[in-house]
Amino acid sequence: MNNAAGILCFKRAILALRLQPLTLVGTSVFAALLTITFSGIPLAGTVLASLWMPFSAVLTGIATRDALAGRSPSYAPLLSAVKDHRDRKELLTAGIVYTILTELLTFVFTWLAREDIANWKLTEDGLGLDTASIAGNIPWEAILVTGALYVPVLMMTAFSPLLIVLGRQSAGKSFFYSFFGTLRNFGTVLLAVLVFVVLFGGSFALLEVALLSVGLEGFFLFVSPLLMAVILTVANALVWTLYEAVLSREPFC
Repeated sequence: MNNAAGILCFKRAILALRLQPLTLVGTSVFAALLTITFSGIPLAGTVLASLWMPFSAVLTGIATRDALAGRSPSYAPLLSAVKDHRDRKELLTAGIVYTILTELLTFVFTWLAREDIANWKLTEDGLGLDTASIAGNIPWEAILVTGALYVPVLMMTAFSPLLIVLGRQSAGKSFFYSFFGTLRNFGTVLLAVLVFVVLFGGSFALLEVALLSVGLEGFFLFVSPLLMAVILTVANALVWTLYEAVLSREPFC
């Protein structure tokens, strides 16, 4: 596949947002709010958020498919996946595997970063961390190693939920096809991700600098959640358009 297909996938993600702006943003915000809610639960929060991840991907992925097909996204596919015994079992299995892997990566990060984190200091009032001590002890080794290890995990799990529900695959088989489908088309996926990061990340940073430089901090605090909702929606839509390009039998990209 031509690597330039990644740009077409990005354009289709933007198109999905243009076609169904309110409902598509609504599904992404709903999925994100549930993740945040689960994460905030003591002790079991991280596990619950990871178990929700495959169901979230089904909701936002199929919502993007429907938007591109001219239909209004709904929560019916999520409810169907929850009710269907096979889908529910395989999605939960995928979530459990994802939970185990992310917990292992968290342990690796914590272990590698232990010396740097030990040098972080509290502010004089004891209410927060001293930013200077953090800046001088950024755990770069932990960040780079953990980031490198997370890439294959992401390759394995990114398209797994959609393969389970739409491709009728088992969790194990979906991991295999998600990983090697991404690997075979790594240039396409990487280009799409880079375009997304550069355009949205750069635009967000420039807007923040511009507003802060003219003293509109309050306005930025007001609009930033809206911008983040849009960015999150495009990111979720990009997962679907890449799924079409990389794993669908009749790719659109």
